Amino acid sequence: MNLDELTARFRKPKDSVSVYLNTAAESLFYEPHLSAFELYASCKSSGSEGRSMLTQIEQETRELVSEVIRVPSKDIIFLSSTSRCLDVAIKSIDWQPGDNVVFSETEFLTTEFSGALLGKIGIEVRVVPSDRGVVELEDYAAKIDERTKLVVASSVSYKTGMILDVEGLGRIAKSSGALLFVDGIQGLGAVPVDATSADFFAAGTFKWLFGMHGVAIFSVNPKILERLKIPYVGYHSVSEMFGENRTSEFELWPDARRFQEGLPNYAGIAILQNSLNAIRGVGIESIWQKNQSLLGQLMSGLLARGIKPFGFDQLNRHSPIVAFESDRFEQIGRSLIDLGIIVWAKDGRVRMSPHFYNSDDDIGKLTTALDKVL
Repeated sequence: MNLDELTARFRKPKDSVSVYLNTAAESLFYEPHLSAFELYASCKSSGSEGRSMLTQIEQETRELVSEVIRVPSKDIIFLSSTSRCLDVAIKSIDWQPGDNVVFSETEFLTTEFSGALLGKIGIEVRVVPSDRGVVELEDYAAKIDERTKLVVASSVSYKTGMILDVEGLGRIAKSSGALLFVDGIQGLGAVPVDATSADFFAAGTFKWLFGMHGVAIFSVNPKILERLKIPYVGYHSVSEMFGENRTSEFELWPDARRFQEGLPNYAGIAILQNSLNAIRGVGIESIWQKNQSLLGQLMSGLLARGIKPFGFDQLNRHSPIVAFESDRFEQIGRSLIDLGIIVWAKDGRVRMSPHFYNSDDDIGKLTTALDKVL
């Protein structure tokens, strides 16, 4: 299967939408997922006897995730959301007065809110500034010290579209003894991702992986487990469910499985398996090349109209998320929607996020519409 064949399998938006450029918020629907729903329904129709097939699907999907993020499958589980994964990481750390958490000003809202919550218990929150949306490794290094317990960073910023040097930041965090949590939701499926330098890696699946809500990939570096507290114990967190003394003792799994809560979202995992098989079929590099082409055309069109998005002069570090600031962001967003072009316009920014199923013609329609709107 090639990219054109894959693109043809996505359900088109409703008739009032001529161009969809908002995958950073939500992907379009992949028609073959109907068969994944049916597979789940078939397993569910067998009641408890269908559980073994669902468990097999879960393990097969772990293997596919392992290929994509380059982390062993035993270190991968599925939780409900990227936010839940961050919550687990934070609650696993033995925070002490004088400790600090570090993240940049280009991080997602959940990270900011989590920082605010840590601040309420006396943890110092250190926010790394950006230069027109660009954050350099030395900017992180200036904020990280021996009292930094956790560094939170997105592999791709939802705000600016800039790609993080995860390996470089991992070295900086490790040199100070800090743990690194990487939020991969805006990168995985759009750009090549390597999670081996992250202590925690999390990614919801309903955006660039064109999956379902309620499923997030979560990987944990087994080398850090001895440093972590137990945030909770679920019956799938332990290696022996029916031990004799379970009211007084239990044995956690020696890997990421210790963070399992109960049975996961099997329907969502079946859909994710479908998505990952499709991505494997065409190759993430092919998707990345197509997204780079769309990015270049979009950037050129905006610059020609005097618009300078975040990171416009660093395309080698840029994902297909393209955003610019404007006092008129709400009016621009509404006007584009009225013209049938779906973008994201909030928090002082207009953001466009084409994926491989978009075309050069889609970008042309956007820039033509901007001529009218601006």
